[in-house]
Amino acid sequence: MAAIKPHTTDVDTKSDWDGPQAVADAPNDEKVLRYMHAWVDDEGDPDAKSSYKFPHHRPEIGAPAVIAAVNNALARLSQADIPEADRSGVERHLRKHREDAGLEKSAMPNELIELRTVKSELRAEVSESEPVTLTGYAAVFNRWSEDLGGFREMILPGAFSETIKNADVRALINHDPNLVLGRTVSGTLKLEEDEIGLRAEIKLPNTQYANDLVLMMKRGDINQMSFGFSVSESGDRWYEEDGELRREIVNVGRLYDVSVVTFPAYPQTIALARDVMKYRLVRSNVQEGKARSDDDRQALTQEREKLDVEKRKLKLFMLRR
Repeated sequence: MAAIKPHTTDVDTKSDWDGPQAVADAPNDEKVLRYMHAWVDDEGDPDAKSSYKFPHHRPEIGAPAVIAAVNNALARLSQADIPEADRSGVERHLRKHREDAGLEKSAMPNELIELRTVKSELRAEVSESEPVTLTGYAAVFNRWSEDLGGFREMILPGAFSETIKNADVRALINHDPNLVLGRTVSGTLKLEEDEIGLRAEIKLPNTQYANDLVLMMKRGDINQMSFGFSVSESGDRWYEEDGELRREIVNVGRLYDVSVVTFPAYPQTIALARDVMKYRLVRSNVQEGKARSDDDRQALTQEREKLDVEKRKLKLFMLRR
C-alpha cells in the first residue's frame, strides 16, 4: 500500500466534482487510475478501481487536477481507511496540486515555523441539535507582546487577510496533529479577521478528547489559544526603539494551525525568532552601509552562526516532542 508520488499538472479551480461519476467513467487501466488518484493498494489488482482512493483528476491522462476534489480528499484524509504511514504522502500529493493552483505555498526546508499564544475568551456554545461550537481569538491586533526574550512584537490588522482566503488550516489541541478539532476545507473551522484579531469558530467533533476539552474549559483550566505560522522576509518590520528590539507583523505568509493550548508558546520557537531578528538587523546595517567597521561584519557572521545553532536546537526539540 502506498501514496502515489506527487506530480505537476494543470489545475481546475472552477469546476464542481462528482467523484463517483468520475470513477465510474474511468477505464480499468492502471496508468489512468494511478494518474487520477492519490493512493493505491499495491497488493490489489492494479487495473481494478477498488485498489485506489482519493480521485481528483477526470479519467484521462493529462486531465487537470480538480481543486474541489483535492479539497474534498483532504477533508476525508484523517478518517480514511488507509495505513497511518501513508497519510503524509497522500497529503503531499494533494497539497502539490493546491500549490500549483497558487492556493498555498510550499513549505521550504528552512522555513521558520513560529508559535504565539494569547489569552482568549474561549466560549463553548451547546445546542441539543447542533455540535458544540467553540469560539475564541487565536491572535489579537495592535497589542504589544510581553518581552519575548529580547524583543517585543505586534500583529497589525490585515496580517491574516490573504492567507486565510484559501488556506487549509486545522484546529488542534496543543498543536498536536493527532487531536484535530476542525478544519477549514471541511467547513468545521471558520477563520475571519475582525477589529479585534483572528477569530476562530470550531464545530467540535463528538470525540472523547473534544468533550474533555469542553469540560476543562468550563472548569477554567484552559483559556488560551495559539497559532502556528511563518512570515516571509517582507512580511514583517523590525527596528530598535529605546534600546529595545521591536517587530511588527504585517503579513502572515502561511498559517499552519490554530490551537487550544494548556501552555504558552514553546520557548525554543521564541528564541529562534529573536535570533532571526538580531541577524536581520545586523545584516541590514551592513547592506545599507551603516556598518562602521569590520567589527560590524564580524557581528553579522556571529549572529548567523548563532541563528544556525538555534535552528538545530529547534529541530531536535521538535523531533523529541
